[in-house]
Amino acid sequence: MGEYIARSKKIFKVCVPYDPPALVIHDAILHEGRLWIVSAWLENLHEGYRTPERIVCPRHSQYDKPEGSQDLGLYQVDFSLRDSIPKAVVDGRARPEEAFGFLVKEAPGLRFPLETTSETPTISH
Repeated sequence: MGEYIARSKKIFKVCVPYDPPALVIHDAILHEGRLWIVSAWLENLHEGYRTPERIVCPRHSQYDKPEGSQDLGLYQVDFSLRDSIPKAVVDGRARPEEAFGFLVKEAPGLRFPLETTSETPTISH
């Protein structure tokens, strides 16, 4: 699949409850009318963009949007996922039964300018 510039360059902060229990802040993007969790970013320093390594969208879970931004320590969170998500799904290691109920796209080919801020891990090329 070819890469293309994402229509919305906005990167959101989402509080994601993991299973096993942990709360993790991830970047999220709007894509195909849904909010997708970004697993990690792949950076192309030479061309000045980054692209999600993988994006994950819960099929039925909902997000809560706090009034204003929710302050979780060092992070301002735009949304909170209501239901937990198996960490293996976000990491790309899920068994089919774990991934049921989630849309997962490997290397979706979306480009975001490097100057867009993020706290999700990046991998430079």
